[in-house]
Amino acid sequence: MIQHMISLNKFSKYRMMEISLNNKRMRMQTKLEDLIKSIASVEGLKSNPASTFHFELNDTLYAKARLPENRAELKTIHLWLGANVMLSYPVEEGLTLLREKKEEAEGIVKKCEEDLLYLRDQITTMEVNTARVYNLL
Repeated sequence: MIQHMISLNKFSKYRMMEISLNNKRMRMQTKLEDLIKSIASVEGLKSNPASTFHFELNDTLYAKARLPENRAELKTIHLWLGANVMLSYPVEEGLTLLREKKEEAEGIVKKCEEDLLYLRDQITTMEVNTARVYNLL
């Protein structure tokens, strides 16, 4: 009976960890998609500043961006850092920051997926062992 309670406790801990990791992975994948869109927007404006460029403001809200005619190139970008903070960066420095954050997010997503695979193996092992104990009784 005590062994049964211990295995149920571990099983519920594993499930909670799995839910937490899945949530973290989904948040980071959303952040990664946003970073990819931001990089594409900045690179698009940088490569062809005279053209009109569409970018996403929100899930269903898009805007057009175009540099004024008297500006020949994109010099600064403003990045939203969160917590009501927006900073102005030179284009190259801003792109570097965005690319670093993208790589960081990719690493976190990969680590979450590895941890989830390990956790699922542990859950499967625990389920098999619990079934074996019940079958012996």
